[in-house]
Amino acid sequence: MTAQKTTPNTEATAAATATAAAADGVAAFAKIAGGNADRIVALNEAVVEAAKRTGTITLDAYESGLADLLAIEERIGAATRLDWVGTLTKAHTSYVKDFSSAATALAREAMK
Repeated sequence: MTAQKTTPNTEATAAATATAAAADGVAAFAKIAGGNADRIVALNEAVVEAAKRTGTITLDAYESGLADLLAIEERIGAATRLDWVGTLTKAHTSYVKDFSSAATALAREAMK
């Protein structure tokens, strides 16, 4: 078995060629990945914005529906001849309004 002789010049040339090939490969990958990364970021931002809009619409509908329901409850409580029922419905609607306001405000803050 004979050992293959290499000269320092041949080794340097081979190393330089390998380094250049690796650099070209990294540059090509970065170009491809960079374009995809930009598209992924744009898509992600669009999805987040759509979710925020949907969340806002949902919270608005919830608040509107709850306000209507509580108004009906208050009218029913006021229509009764029993004072304690009217007092109880006022206390209940007040509690629900306060709790709901805090919960929806927190949800809106989380969507910012």
